[in-house]
Amino acid sequence: MATQQDELFWKAYASTIAGLMTANAPLAPNSKIYIAATNVMGIPGGPKVPAELTNYSTYQVADYLLDPKGVGYNPNKTLTYSGALYNYAQNIKPKPGATEPGDLTNLGLAKERVANRDKELAAAKEKARADFKDDDNPRKPSTLAEWSQKNAPAYIAAHNSWEAAVQDVESWENKVFGPGSLNMPASEDALRLNADGMPEPMNNVNTFLVPTYSIPNYSATLTSWVLNTSKSPSSYVIDLAKGQTSSYSQLGHTVGEGEVTVGCPVFCFFGGRYEKSNSKFILGRDAKNVSITLTIKHHMTAPFQPGQWNFGLTDLVEKINAEPPKTQPRVRPTQALFANGVGMKITFSGEAKTAFSEDYKETVGAGGGISIFGISVGARDSSETSSSTNTSSWDESSGTLTVASTNLSYESNILAVMGETISI
Repeated sequence: MATQQDELFWKAYASTIAGLMTANAPLAPNSKIYIAATNVMGIPGGPKVPAELTNYSTYQVADYLLDPKGVGYNPNKTLTYSGALYNYAQNIKPKPGATEPGDLTNLGLAKERVANRDKELAAAKEKARADFKDDDNPRKPSTLAEWSQKNAPAYIAAHNSWEAAVQDVESWENKVFGPGSLNMPASEDALRLNADGMPEPMNNVNTFLVPTYSIPNYSATLTSWVLNTSKSPSSYVIDLAKGQTSSYSQLGHTVGEGEVTVGCPVFCFFGGRYEKSNSKFILGRDAKNVSITLTIKHHMTAPFQPGQWNFGLTDLVEKINAEPPKTQPRVRPTQALFANGVGMKITFSGEAKTAFSEDYKETVGAGGGISIFGISVGARDSSETSSSTNTSSWDESSGTLTVASTNLSYESNILAVMGETISI
C-alpha cells in the first residue's frame, strides 16, 4: 500500500521525467504526461526485428486511449482512438436546417444504394439457387458459384452491382472521413531470442492489419544507442525534498479532476510469483534515510505519427455544420519518452538500511526481485552478504543498492507517455 512518502518520491520522480519530456518544448495546455508506474518495455526495433512486430507495438502504445484522471500510465485496452474516431464520424448529424455538402449527400445516397442492392442480390441469389437445384444436367458444375457464371446472368449482374455500390460507399467515406485505417501489417508473434539474448531471424510471421502509426527514426536511434553503450549516463537526484516542492500539475494534471496519485509503492518486493506483503522496509517510515539517483544513458521524446486516416474532429464538424454526438474526455497518446541504459543508485542509512537488507536478501533467496519506480530489477539466489545479480548488487556495508543499466539491442524502456485531451 502506498504511503504519503511514496507519493512524495513519485512526485520527485515524475518531475524529473516531465523535465526530460519538455526539455525542448513546454507542455501544451491540453496535454498530460503519464508516468510508467509499472515496468513498460518499449517498442522493439532495429535491423533484426521484423517490421510487423515494431508496427504492432507502436499501434498498441499510440492507439489505446488514457484516462484523464490518472497520473500512472494505464491504457484502456478496450478503447482505441482509431475506433472511437470512426464511431464518432459515423454518428455526427447535420444540424436542423443545415445544407449538407455534396460529398456527405453522395455518401448517404451511396449507402441507400447498398441497402437496395442487398435486397436485389438476395432475391437474385434465391432464384439462382432454385434454378441450380432444378437443373438436371448430370454434367453441371458442382457449386452454385461455378454454375451461375453461365446459367444465372441476373444473379451475376446483381452481385456485380452490389460490389460496385459497396466500393462507391468506401470511396465517399474515404473522401469525407479520410482513407481507411486498417492498412499497416502487424504481428503479435513474440520476438525470438537466442542464448545470448539477441533476436533470431524470423522470416515468416503471422500478420494482420492495424491503423498506421510511425515513430520517426525510431529503429535507427535504437541502433545508434547500442553502438554507443560506453556513454556515461546522466544522473538525476530523486529525494524527499524534491518531492515536497513538486506537483503533478507539472504533468498537466489538476486538483479539479480529483485526487491525482500514482497509488502504488515506490519499492515493491516480489518473492517468486507473488508480491511480498510483510516487508520490513517501509518507505513511509524510512523515507528520510533513503536517497535515490536515477541514471539514464540514452533517451528521446518521440512523436507517434498516425496515417492519413486521422482526420480532424473539429474540421469535420465544421465542414458539415454538424451536431457532435455525446462524448466524454479521453487522452490520446501523442508521444513517449523512450530510454536505454536505465539504472539507479540507492543509498540507505539508519534503520532503513537494516530493514531493506533483510527484505532484499529474503527476496533474492526466494528467487524474486524488486520493482523500483516501476522498473523491474531481477534477482538470483545468493547467500553472500553482498548479493550480486545480473541487474543489481547490494553492498550491505555501505547500504548501497546499485541497479545496473541494461542495454538491450532491440528494445527500449518507456518511462512516460504524453497525450492530448480530446472529447470523443
